[in-house]
Amino acid sequence: MIAFYRQEESTASTPHVRRARRLVASTFLHGQADPADRAPPVAAWKSWLLAAWVVAVTLLYSAAMLGLW
Repeated sequence: MIAFYRQEESTASTPHVRRARRLVASTFLHGQADPADRAPPVAAWKSWLLAAWVVAVTLLYSAAMLGLW
């Protein structure tokens, strides 16, 4: 059975509660990231090499599972 939820009409927001809400919000809702947190860009050829490797491994695995290789 699902119990009914009654929200109180007005809740007294103390400074401690407001501070706790801001702390939770800042934890889950990140603002702008620091420039030091950003990684350098990856070269395009490295991205294509990774994509080709993933495709090759997937094809080899599929072939092995089907008994073709």
